[in-house]
Amino acid sequence: MVKVLLLLVGLAILSVSFWQMFLMFREASFRARGNRLITRSAHPLNLKMILVGLVLFGALGAALIGWQLLK
Repeated sequence: MVKVLLLLVGLAILSVSFWQMFLMFREASFRARGNRLITRSAHPLNLKMILVGLVLFGALGAALIGWQLLK
């Protein structure tokens, strides 16, 4: 039961991070807390740091999925 739950959590994490990255690249912006818009042209460093965070979050999801499939 725990194995299936962790697999589903990994899938959810991976899908959320992929969806956020897709939206960020499609619109060249990201919605921050308070619905504040961060655009690529105005804040390129913030957008890169958000991208790094999303990649790490996605890697965590992929690691959970891999760990549960190999276990």
